[in-house]
Amino acid sequence: MSQSCNGDSLVSERIRFLISWRSRTFQVAVDGFIGSFVTLYSAKRTREPPDLAVESRDYLRQILPIDPLAIAEGGSGDCGHIFVGMLQKRHEAGNCLRAVFAHLLYRFLFALVEAGLTVRNRLYLCQQLIGISLFLGDSSDRGNRRHERKKDGDCEDELHQHSLSEVILDINSYRVRIPAVETRENLKALLSYHINQLGWPMRASVAVDEVPGVRHDGERMKIKLLPLFAVAVFGLNPAVELAAADELLAGVGKVDISREGSNAGENPPWVKAVAISQGDTHVIIVAVDAVAIAEIGSIKDPYLANVREAVKDSLGIDPKSILINASHCHSQVAPDVEKRTIDAITTAWNNRVPVKAGVGTGHEDQIQVNRRLLLKSGKEADVRHAYALPESKDVAAVGPIDPEIGILRLDRIDNGEPLAVVYNFACHPIQGIPSGGNTADMTGFASNVIEANLGDGTAMALFLQGCGGDINPAIYKPVNQPRDGEPLGVRLGLSALKAARAIQTKAESPLQIVTETISLPRADLEERIATMEAEIDQLIDSLKGTTLNFETFLPLFVKYHLSGNYPSYAAHQYLQDELLEKEDWKKLDENNRAAMASYLENIRRMEELTRKQTNLALLEKHQARNSAAGKTVDAEIVGLRLGDFRMVTFPAELTVPIGLGIKERSPHPSTFVLGYTNGYLYYAPTATQLLNRGGAQEDSDCLFAPEWQGLFEAKALEILEDL
Repeated sequence: MSQSCNGDSLVSERIRFLISWRSRTFQVAVDGFIGSFVTLYSAKRTREPPDLAVESRDYLRQILPIDPLAIAEGGSGDCGHIFVGMLQKRHEAGNCLRAVFAHLLYRFLFALVEAGLTVRNRLYLCQQLIGISLFLGDSSDRGNRRHERKKDGDCEDELHQHSLSEVILDINSYRVRIPAVETRENLKALLSYHINQLGWPMRASVAVDEVPGVRHDGERMKIKLLPLFAVAVFGLNPAVELAAADELLAGVGKVDISREGSNAGENPPWVKAVAISQGDTHVIIVAVDAVAIAEIGSIKDPYLANVREAVKDSLGIDPKSILINASHCHSQVAPDVEKRTIDAITTAWNNRVPVKAGVGTGHEDQIQVNRRLLLKSGKEADVRHAYALPESKDVAAVGPIDPEIGILRLDRIDNGEPLAVVYNFACHPIQGIPSGGNTADMTGFASNVIEANLGDGTAMALFLQGCGGDINPAIYKPVNQPRDGEPLGVRLGLSALKAARAIQTKAESPLQIVTETISLPRADLEERIATMEAEIDQLIDSLKGTTLNFETFLPLFVKYHLSGNYPSYAAHQYLQDELLEKEDWKKLDENNRAAMASYLENIRRMEELTRKQTNLALLEKHQARNSAAGKTVDAEIVGLRLGDFRMVTFPAELTVPIGLGIKERSPHPSTFVLGYTNGYLYYAPTATQLLNRGGAQEDSDCLFAPEWQGLFEAKALEILEDL
């Protein structure tokens, strides 16, 4: 093995080498690890050295695309495989236990590199490694160490000749029980001794810190092993970091959730998941194309609790690390959406790869409008299909929109291609499609555009609904064109795509998630309900009988708007009356106009009546619920950080002023706010908007007292400060 190694070409070769392992099963590494442990135990009992060279070659043939025997005999100049030759020499020297331990550690390193390890599997391997270290803690082997290093000096000299760099194998925060160790000092010395027994040019350190959650002899402990290995295994240069404990991993998965028999065509509803890990921190972000997480729509309780519990049982992920956001599209989802959600999460978790992360923003202000109308009377109304609009002459202004598209981009490290784009925007995706069929609506179309045009076309786009409680799609109530969310969605997708392409990702992206539950005051709506009932009675009393019905009103209305001066007949007949000093035709017009005005007034009062009755029903529903449930309601708030990306969530339909205010006051420039997440507590308007209860859906379909806003915003900003 005297051939030198070219650093750059070797790095690229090793990277391709590692990529090929991603397709291998983790079970190969586990089986080999356990098999060697049995071999070691047998050797200890019988004092007969196993045929390590044969075992090593057989094992390595399973996972390496080369012949280990040729490498061990010096047939390859790849310094990344010198270790195999070292195993051979140590076996020939008769130091079986040390060689077996080195062999086990080599396999253990392979196992950590493999993609898709669960916390449970990593914990098991760490327990086995520490157990073997203690089993080998025989002081009789210590005396042979200096002599053995001299015998193997040729290996060490050869390693130095190739100027091999170092890589950190960090077994960080994997909590294990260590038997037969009385003090931290003894543990530190014991582990350092067995690491250094390998005889490689290396340094080793072991740190043990007190942490809650792991007991040992009455103490709470955490084991943190930081050996610095000379890269006799992989031959990487110092610029390449291998399997570091703080490496960012991510994977994606998605499942169609269309209800059977409700064909959604090219834009079906999906449940999409991205699993993100860094050390012991794990985050699962789920985007589901549904109207809400329980309460309304097809998804029912206890969907969220069941998904979290199942993922905890199967993958060991803390339920509080799972974030599920509903896009609020009004799709029809399958009855087994719970299972499909779990499948999407599992797929994402099992396909994690090293990634880089970056944050950016896009801008789109042409596809949405604020649906709250500020009236000249000082009141507010909203734009819904549930009731008619107020008269145009009564409208003074509209509320604000949030044109920002918040974007988190994740790129694979192995090939540099985008893995996922998570984008946040504030708008009700309720435009539908011309056929009226099942659809993921405008945000589904937007995701399709992103996925088809970003990178190599394999990236997944996940839409997360923002503060869209009072934001409608543009041209929401058309009567002269079909309702179609595709043009709006395509524009949103193109705006997000433009911004996503400009994002620069980086590997150094700390991951953090915080989940807290706060109690918010429920509203007492009894007084407002009584007031609205009186207003409705007054409107009913104001309705008057008219001489017209719809059949006579409509032709009159058309005729009188075609010709204002001579609506009932030709102009010459009116002029003839004037010549004769008569007013027969003018009197007819006067009576008809009065009858039409009376009829129209009844129509407008009935429109107002329907608005009040619809919103009164919402108030009565929530008053009954609040009276039965007590004075407060719990709300789960999640804060998430990934690099420069910060996000805070709330389980209700936040209105856009809430999101704009939190963004403005956040200490972080890239802050985004989600509603519709981890539950559904109906609408969450501002305290000012709640002064208008009964006038619009947002302030009527609400559980909260006005004080909720200050409590939530204070907690959200507190969480953001800590991220």
